[in-house]
Amino acid sequence: MTDNKYYVYVIQAAEGCDYTIACGETLVSLEADTLDDALQEAKQTMVMGYNGPFGEEPGRYSHPEYRLCRAVLIEASGILEIDIDAWYRELDDRNAEILRREQERAERAAYERLKAKYEGIWKG
Repeated sequence: MTDNKYYVYVIQAAEGCDYTIACGETLVSLEADTLDDALQEAKQTMVMGYNGPFGEEPGRYSHPEYRLCRAVLIEASGILEIDIDAWYRELDDRNAEILRREQERAERAAYERLKAKYEGIWKG
C-alpha cells in the first residue's frame, strides 16, 4: 500500500443546476491503493456501474442527463490540512490596520481643517 491518495475530478457535459456555482463539477475521493486500481475504480463508480449493497448500481454519471465531458485522475502524495482560521485572522488584522490608517487620515485632515480655520482666532 502506498501513501498516495487518489481522486477523480469530473465535469458534466451539461452545466448542471447553475454554472456560476459549478454544480456540474465534483471531486471524488477514491479507495484505490494504486494508480491502475484508481483508474478502474473511477471508471466503475463514475460511468459503468458497480455491484452495490442493494445489487447492481448504475454509475453516478451513466444517465444521459449527467454524462461527463471531462475526468481527471489526481494522485496526491501528500495532503496538507490548511488552517483556514489563521488565514481569516490575517485578513481581519490587515483590514483592521487599513481601517485604522483611514481613520487616522480622516482625523488628520479634520485637524488640519480646524487648525486653519481657527488659527487666526487663537493668535489674535
